[in-house]
Amino acid sequence: AIIDGVYVESVEKNAEIIRDESLSLEKKVKQMLYLNTLDYVLENNFENIEINLHRLLLHITNRFKVINNNIEWDLDIKDATINGNVDKVQVSIENILDNGLRYAKSKICVSLKKEGAFAVIGIYNDGPHIPEEHLSHIFDNFYKDKTGKFGLGLAICMKIINYYNGEIEVTNKDVGVNFSIRYPL
Repeated sequence: AIIDGVYVESVEKNAEIIRDESLSLEKKVKQMLYLNTLDYVLENNFENIEINLHRLLLHITNRFKVINNNIEWDLDIKDATINGNVDKVQVSIENILDNGLRYAKSKICVSLKKEGAFAVIGIYNDGPHIPEEHLSHIFDNFYKDKTGKFGLGLAICMKIINYYNGEIEVTNKDVGVNFSIRYPL
């Protein structure tokens, strides 16, 4: 378009659009590569250590708070320890928080508690509901609704959590959406 002299508003605006689309495409390509190599990395990883989820969640939420300071953060994080690769577990939590931050109107709640033999991480945002017909598919590889809002991040979460014999579920609340991640203690 720039070569042909076709502009949205200006050459600079076109260049901004190209840059933004390139960054978006780069992120998708990296997610695809990550997803495609994840099985191998998990199966051949010998770096399973004790992970203090309390400390990890505080670290993650502190980083996410600076992204949008208009969001109220409600944290109720108890102590819990699991075994695993800290980088992979962190990715599984960050992908959910990234989505929550994208859709939250004004509030995100993060909780951690022990339930039986599991550490349960709750991540709630007060954004719009996920349509019922999409709830059972949002963790599928490459699943997108007609607005293109879903992609690879949640599939990556599901793969990591399943590898560690955990569970993830999503539910619509009266207001907002809640994700629940269960990792074995």
